[in-house]
Amino acid sequence: MTSEIQAIDKYVTTHSVSTNTIRNAYSARVSIPPIFKKDPVAVFPFQWRTPLRSTSPYWSSWFEGLSSEFLKTRAARLLVLAGTDRLDDELMIGQMQGKFQLVVVPGVGHILQEDDPTRLAEILVEFWRRNERVGLGVKRVGDI
Repeated sequence: MTSEIQAIDKYVTTHSVSTNTIRNAYSARVSIPPIFKKDPVAVFPFQWRTPLRSTSPYWSSWFEGLSSEFLKTRAARLLVLAGTDRLDDELMIGQMQGKFQLVVVPGVGHILQEDDPTRLAEILVEFWRRNERVGLGVKRVGDI
């Protein structure tokens, strides 16, 4: 491993774990370094490989109506989150009405599938098995 890769690995892995982006240090060492590159002239020593800020004007439009579309889907629905603090009103009401299954995975960061892949796999298999038996005219998980 080159010294530049080692520097990126150590810095961004530490940063990702300390900010709770990823709490699994092993996973952070694998997935975080490739998304950064060293930039010796910048204030921050590492820069995103993809210039995400240039896409910021489109961020809100990507998510407009997403909760509504999710709730309108005629299929079994599952929402897996690290916390409910960012659940919008529409999803909160839908969850209280039983329109979808909500599972909150404690002790994980923003990238929960990397922090606890085993728990996520268990949640998905349990959801699939439970909905495999449903035959109420609603598409089951896996139906096309």
